[in-house]
Amino acid sequence: MDGNIYAKCKLDSNIALRHSVYNSIFYIGTGLHGLHFCWGIECIIKRFSELRTINHQNEKIMLLLKES
Repeated sequence: MDGNIYAKCKLDSNIALRHSVYNSIFYIGTGLHGLHFCWGIECIIKRFSELRTINHQNEKIMLLLKES
């Protein structure tokens, strides 16, 4: 794993999530072991439901930030 890519995605998970959905390059998510990546279209398909959940959580956080 390229350390620069990891750091960039860790700093801006929203961009990373959108990037993974539209380009099917990588999946980024959170779990028991913290931040983890999964490369390739197969991983995108396997993790799509979790990806949607994380994306939905991000949208809720953004709404809360706008309201405050």
